[in-house]
Amino acid sequence: MKIKQLLTFVVLTLFFSGCINITTTLPAYTNYALSMKDTKPILQEKTNNKSLRVAEPSSTASLNTHMILYSKDDLLLQNYELSKWIDKPTKMLQELITDKLYNQSRFKHISKYKTKFISDYTLQSELVTFKQQFIGNESYGRLKIRFYLSKHGTSKVISKQFSYNIRTKTSNARGAVEALNIAANKMLDDMVDWLNAI
Repeated sequence: MKIKQLLTFVVLTLFFSGCINITTTLPAYTNYALSMKDTKPILQEKTNNKSLRVAEPSSTASLNTHMILYSKDDLLLQNYELSKWIDKPTKMLQELITDKLYNQSRFKHISKYKTKFISDYTLQSELVTFKQQFIGNESYGRLKIRFYLSKHGTSKVISKQFSYNIRTKTSNARGAVEALNIAANKMLDDMVDWLNAI
């Protein structure tokens, strides 16, 4: 009886130590973030006394994930196994939009949170596309977003859609991140120009 128990103990010990070794040798995730590349000088003089709240973009749950997404056709959306975003795309974009508008818009006050005072304007948006798209032997970082600017106390809404297809340098997760980052920065510049022109 003792030999049977000893053999069982040895087998279980080898099994669990093997499982632990398997899990500790798996590679870690590579975490990526979007970052703002300022090409224009910071706007020092705010030419109006208005406030703006930047809402987090809305999106479908399948698109708004920490996973870096790609597709080889329009029907199947896949993700890279060992690469991910540090946060959801909508959160990263909200942060970038807020920072960009704080630096370069004509609004005097910019906030991404609901505050006690009511903002003069609200900027809402929909993230429609945020992925790497393979077309033949090439791939592109695709970003499509719709903005809606509304003035408090009125039903007037001004909208604008921006869409970008940036060719990737490499056909992997890093290539996707670099292309989507370029697309996001182009969108930020175009959005500021659009808002400042209104």
